[in-house]
Amino acid sequence: MTNSSSNTPGSARLRIAVIGTGNLASTLGATWVRSGQELSVFGRSFDRAAAVANEIGGTAIAASSVRAHDLVVLAVSPDGVQEALTLVGAPGGALAGVPLIDTTNPIDWTTGRHLLASGSFAEQVAHWAPGSLVVKALQSYAGHMWLNSPDPERTVALCGDDPAALELVARAVTALGGLSLVVGGLEVARQAEEATAFVARIAAAGGNPRLTVPALQPNRR
Repeated sequence: MTNSSSNTPGSARLRIAVIGTGNLASTLGATWVRSGQELSVFGRSFDRAAAVANEIGGTAIAASSVRAHDLVVLAVSPDGVQEALTLVGAPGGALAGVPLIDTTNPIDWTTGRHLLASGSFAEQVAHWAPGSLVVKALQSYAGHMWLNSPDPERTVALCGDDPAALELVARAVTALGGLSLVVGGLEVARQAEEATAFVARIAAAGGNPRLTVPALQPNRR
């Protein structure tokens, strides 16, 4: 399913909480703010979160307020994910029932290998945040691409098990200026994670991923 709906003036804006204060968090956040969404920022340092929020037009929030949003975006490095989720109370069920976008790239960029021997990092996130509605998405594009290089055909693959969560994430992607495509449940998220690493390896070797991967005709359903 490809989602290409747009945010119309009468549509309700999304309340998005971003966990993280780095480049991806700030550029995604800035793009959402620009499209009229309500954006909150949480980080280990409230002062840092406040600085990022002030820069992009959002609001810094405390850990207890993260769950009070339409969706939560996990935008931290893989080695900081468990701590970040613990800070917001996710292991105790604080994010139960909340759509949670996992944007992480669990790859050793030196070797190109996945950090986990089996399974996906998105499934690990779901384990650390029991009851949350995890969707793997947005790991393939650098944040600045959304902010500075809009492309109406840019498509984000979504992996998740909850239809309502997938629909909310699709709306968030639309607000960034792209399209979304549901490719499967969390059981295929590892493929999405490894595909990102493979594309990066092609670019590092001097190739153009667009030319290296066959341009197949989509299966229209």
